[in-house]
Amino acid sequence: LAVGVPLFPDDGSLAAAAAGTDDARWEELGRLIASRYPDAWVRPGWEMNIPNWPWAATPENVEQYKAAFRRAATALRRGGPGLRIVFNPNEGRGASLPDARLAYPGDDVVDVIGIDAYDWYPAYDAGGWEEHRTKDQGWDFWADFARSRGKKLAVPEWGVMTGSPESGGDNPTYIRSVLEWMG
Repeated sequence: LAVGVPLFPDDGSLAAAAAGTDDARWEELGRLIASRYPDAWVRPGWEMNIPNWPWAATPENVEQYKAAFRRAATALRRGGPGLRIVFNPNEGRGASLPDARLAYPGDDVVDVIGIDAYDWYPAYDAGGWEEHRTKDQGWDFWADFARSRGKKLAVPEWGVMTGSPESGGDNPTYIRSVLEWMG
């Protein structure tokens, strides 16, 4: 099981989460998940490099993001010691940070590096796949980053997309390319 969880509740804030306001909730969530899925992968504050999430990491708040992530990971593990914590940016540079690695909270609280990547502009045809794979903070970049930290790489969210005329739609090339790359 891979669970993406907002870094704080709707009535919360990044500053409050960084200060520990939500620690008890995180621990409770860890117990709840672990009661059924003791080795689940939990992605607190996923896709932090996308600006439209309330927990988006920016140059101005990135230290708060890391502190909030660290608190969430620590409390989740108190509730579910076997849970695996995933640092999970969106594929590519995103738009909220110049480099998503700035939000990396540390090897001691991260078990897995993950990326989310849908068949979005440009479509994953032969040229599109090459671009997504080799671009700054693309597939190869995050695989190398995970390897350099001694972590596994996960792709918790991936799939075809019809979001715009430039997307791949029902694109078997995307599925084949991703599966071959994962192999």
